[in-house]
Amino acid sequence: MNTIANQQPIGRHSWPFFRAPLPIFLFVMLPVNGLMLFVLLSRSEEWQKWSAGLVHALSLYALYRGYLVRLIITNTGVRLRRLFGSIELKWNDVKRVGEYIPGGGLGATEYVFVTKRDQPPAGKWDIDENTVQVQAQSGLLEHLERARAEAANETERDA
Repeated sequence: MNTIANQQPIGRHSWPFFRAPLPIFLFVMLPVNGLMLFVLLSRSEEWQKWSAGLVHALSLYALYRGYLVRLIITNTGVRLRRLFGSIELKWNDVKRVGEYIPGGGLGATEYVFVTKRDQPPAGKWDIDENTVQVQAQSGLLEHLERARAEAANETERDA
């Protein structure tokens, strides 16, 4: 049964790729980019201007990847929404939902993943039509597991 009600999100349904709140990111990056803008507009060496421009470009990419790329959770599955396209995984195709630390290092950032594969992702860049992942955030893993369980219960009721 695929009704409009099944498409509705469960609770909080959109999660950014980065775990750090946007105001914290901006608190750090705006002063850095302000200084780089000063370097770009002042009389400085050409290599310094190129370096400042590179800092601006990387900051914009980090802003895009961290806060415009979003994991959206619905009753039917999850979708990693990007600027140009998205990756959608249906709950009935998902084999694993979990949390891991790429490389297993101490103090490294934890990631939450949803995959159609039998094993966790190979690394934090392993995002494709079979696997989506974002940095772990408070309540995200529990929310994914609950949404998956509710979808399984709905499938059983429909059968």
